[in-house]
Amino acid sequence: MNLDFVGILNLVRYAFKGDTNKVSQTYADINYITPQDISNMVLWLINQPKHININRLEVMPTAQTFAGLSVTKKIYKALITG
Repeated sequence: MNLDFVGILNLVRYAFKGDTNKVSQTYADINYITPQDISNMVLWLINQPKHININRLEVMPTAQTFAGLSVTKKIYKALITG
């Protein structure tokens, strides 16, 4: 896992009390949102017709639940592997 990724260093510092190994284990094999994903969404947004107003866009990885930092790795792996 690239610990230089946006937000990961703060996550390591606070949620995992500096334990980079625990972060790596928790998020191993998880497809997190990348800068390219965000760029694609911005491109989509700016290419909408001028009469459309996008008020809100909420984005989260498919492996993340709505309950904070929970990760549903086992279910996610089952879904992608069949």
